Amino acid sequence: MRLAAKLGHWTLHETHALDARVVELSDQLIFEMLVDDTFGFTCGMRLAFCEGVALPVGGGIWLIGMRRENETVTEAMIEVLRARREMVFS
Repeated sequence: MRLAAKLGHWTLHETHALDARVVELSDQLIFEMLVDDTFGFTCGMRLAFCEGVALPVGGGIWLIGMRRENETVTEAMIEVLRARREMVFS
């Protein structure tokens, strides 16, 4: 997805990746980027990602999930994202 390329311009503790807003989820070092382009949906999307700074290959941004902007974050979703984040680091 071409809009995910904006994450290449994001750094930790920044609130935006170029013109896309970034927020942290639940103090888990899991972040979401709000994508306003609707891609034919009725609302925008949120891309969940983590930063793999501990990786021996120099780190990088890892996309680990996606949800509709108006979809409520549940504890089950957070658990899935945590598990995916752990897979990035293992």
